Amino acid sequence: MKENLVILDKNLEDGEYTYFIDEKRREDISQQHTAQHIFSAEAYNNFSLNTAGFRMAEEYTTVDLDQKDISKEIIEKLEKLVNNDIKKDIVVEEEIYTNEEAHKIENLRKAIKDKIKGDVRFIKIGDIDICACAGFHVSRTSQIEIFKIINYENVKGNYTRFYFLAGERAKSDYNKNMI
Repeated sequence: MKENLVILDKNLEDGEYTYFIDEKRREDISQQHTAQHIFSAEAYNNFSLNTAGFRMAEEYTTVDLDQKDISKEIIEKLEKLVNNDIKKDIVVEEEIYTNEEAHKIENLRKAIKDKIKGDVRFIKIGDIDICACAGFHVSRTSQIEIFKIINYENVKGNYTRFYFLAGERAKSDYNKNMI
């Protein structure tokens, strides 16, 4: 059985407790996070743009890429690439490697930090991406449903911050903004 870390807002006495997982929230987090992996991978694979930062907020997700003034043409291509990957229904796999094995993996989008000790969990999305990650993910890209860039801006000198929605967040945004 897998162990889970549960963070509470108060201390509990030793003993057994029943807790409930908010499946809707977990699905939302999984959709946003897997969409971020695909977006970052397509930016890197097609345009040599590296992800410098990522933040998942309650209403949107942001990704900072390491170039400013990215053209509208590239942005539109990126959005299309991500949505095409979603439509392909690619299996999202979890793979565990020893630390030694993990450091031998080639073509990683993001290098493994030396401070990481022990086994390393990777998320592999077909031939699009393989990346060390401990977060929640969908099991197939089609479960993301849809991806939409809602804004972008130059930030912190030489970076472009993208704001995006995936899954139910994107569908709600489309419905809200319908004529």
